[in-house]
Amino acid sequence: MDTSSGMTERLRVLKERYLKAVPSITIDRALAFTEIARKYPALSPQRRIARSFKRACETAPLLIQPGELIIGHPCGKSRAGAFSPDIAWQWVKDELDDIGTRPQDPYEISDTDKEVMTRTLFPFWKGKSLSEHCEEALQHLKTLPPSDPGYDTRHEYYLGALDTYDGVLIYARRLARYARELAAKESDPQRRRELLGIADINERVPANPPRTFHEALQSVWTILSLFMLEGNQCSTSLSRADQYMYPLYKQDIETGRLSRQKAFELIGCFIIKCSEVIWYTPGATATYFAGYMPFINMCVGGVGRHGGDATNELTLLFMDAVARMKLYQPTLACRIHNMSPQEYLEKIITVIRAGGGMPACHFDDAHIRMMLRKGYSFEDARDHSLMGCVEPQKSGRIHQWTAGGFTQWPICIELALHNGVLPRYGPKQWLASGDPASFRTYEEFEKTVKAQLDYLIEMNCRGSNIIERVFCDVNPTPYMSLFIDGCMEKGRDVMNGGAVLYEGPGTIFAGLATYADSMAAVRRLVYEDKKYTLPELITALDADFDGYDDIRRDCLQAAKYGNDCDEADFIARDSIDYTEQIMNSYPSLYARHIHGTLSQSFNTPLGAMIGATPDGRKAGKPLSDGMSPSQGMDKKGPTAIIKSVSKLNVESMSLGMTHNFKLLPRFLETAEGQHAVISLLKTASLLGNGQMQFNCVDNETLRAAQQHPGQYRDLIVRVAGYSAFFVELCKDVQDEIISRSELDSM
Repeated sequence: MDTSSGMTERLRVLKERYLKAVPSITIDRALAFTEIARKYPALSPQRRIARSFKRACETAPLLIQPGELIIGHPCGKSRAGAFSPDIAWQWVKDELDDIGTRPQDPYEISDTDKEVMTRTLFPFWKGKSLSEHCEEALQHLKTLPPSDPGYDTRHEYYLGALDTYDGVLIYARRLARYARELAAKESDPQRRRELLGIADINERVPANPPRTFHEALQSVWTILSLFMLEGNQCSTSLSRADQYMYPLYKQDIETGRLSRQKAFELIGCFIIKCSEVIWYTPGATATYFAGYMPFINMCVGGVGRHGGDATNELTLLFMDAVARMKLYQPTLACRIHNMSPQEYLEKIITVIRAGGGMPACHFDDAHIRMMLRKGYSFEDARDHSLMGCVEPQKSGRIHQWTAGGFTQWPICIELALHNGVLPRYGPKQWLASGDPASFRTYEEFEKTVKAQLDYLIEMNCRGSNIIERVFCDVNPTPYMSLFIDGCMEKGRDVMNGGAVLYEGPGTIFAGLATYADSMAAVRRLVYEDKKYTLPELITALDADFDGYDDIRRDCLQAAKYGNDCDEADFIARDSIDYTEQIMNSYPSLYARHIHGTLSQSFNTPLGAMIGATPDGRKAGKPLSDGMSPSQGMDKKGPTAIIKSVSKLNVESMSLGMTHNFKLLPRFLETAEGQHAVISLLKTASLLGNGQMQFNCVDNETLRAAQQHPGQYRDLIVRVAGYSAFFVELCKDVQDEIISRSELDSM
């Protein structure tokens, strides 16, 4: 069967139902955790969370929707998040009246649940939540001890692991019983047989190793979905699904148990379930991660654990399903090496043409170097996958905390230009760094900017260490710990040093190109050509270039990163190397601090924090995203762009990186255009680049979707390290995507 020809009727109906689901927040998990906390106040955090998880599995609403082959959702409905007052409740209380109407990522909460929240959940968890513990700890920043050896927690860990394990089995068996109950009432013989088969599958997995491809998909989904019950978690990895599921797929195909058409349909059902997960966030940060994003990553292709190409038939089938389903989860990551087969590269083009901003293309040579630098063996380095957005890791071998902080480089320039003051936020001084008029050379100016960066990194790392310590003491993760090597052997939670390997926390920086272009403009216009003094430039920036058109024109015409111009490209390289060096100098609880350039959507709200910048950017406008050139500033085509990117040391972005392209659909309608993109991918791989990803959509379509969102409900775009429904993004984020350069030639 040519699975790329279209979806089955079952998948069409399931997708239509999914698209009608309204994102919501439910309280079943909160009630279970509150019940255990109230009933057993003396339990250690490890035991309390484990027992609460088990109780949540016992009481979670059961969901088997008509036609589903992969079943269950611990919140009881599609696109729902589980309220976690033990993690944070105050912001939900503050937003309760308007959470359903806020501009970015609104959520539906029933009136009944709002009343329970107000009368029961908010009062009980006041003073007990993780966020409040973090706030208290931050007040004691200077006196907090760097380590707390504590006592032997092995006994508590193992008891908690047993409760957690029991909870998983209880939930799966409840699903199985429910499927049998539905089968007994079902009048359609075919659906009755399906429900009985679903019951058999859930009685077996995930308690036992799967024996069939269907069992494997259901087992992975059940395990993935239950992370919602441990907490409001995100950034998970399905790892290399085409590798560990392939033996069962191959066996089922060869024995005749499974057809390729049925396998395609099962994968489609699995993709829909992954898209039902949401990670709910406060309104203040919704634009940082716009689009209800849970950050589930699935990796295919690449070299094998012991070398050689690992692409197989299931690799291509997963890719076909992603292309045909056109949903935003899981994010598809395609690994590419210098000998990737032509059929695989052509299938990547098929997925790109389908729209949706997938796949993210990750180059093996660069990522294997990154993995080796983190301390992995060669085998584990070859066997890496991606987590969350684009973060390279080896599933089960490491705990890598991605979100240690979210910040930017350009703000350091504004601070240096105003002696540590951000004009938009009043006279409060951050770090006094001297009168800008006194900077006689570019080197003095650059040193001052880096001093501001040093201070920003120091504050970020100190705060991250406190949060990491509080998580260790207050919020262990017994469920996550079941899947991390070392925890069971050590009898320690992953938050308490149980993992074999740690990295991070990682801090994500935005505005790389904005920073590099701005520094290049200052060096050229002020210190080399001496066309303007630094105070004159500052005056123009503070006026948002109003009345200073000549200065802005010169700023815009200065060297720009992304045009194979060493003048700007080397500044970008230096900023990444310098940032990683300083980050690495700060120890975290179990490793070191790291950084990356995977800016999600927060280059837009962070841009609103600062004024005009010396690259010619106007005040409040978005910063550049990821390691991409500034919006509209790449003038010499894609080859020049990847040559600029190749000058960056990918190992210095050890958390991960994103590089966005926007292709016009008509370019990929020709064989010449398709071959050109394949050549671009091969060249980027040979140059040692880390990552590339593509939007295949024109601005005419995006603007039409802004005007008529109901007609473009399933239009998906690449935001940064993830994709989202375009009509679910606020206008500021939509406009930033539209502003990116359109490429229609190589």
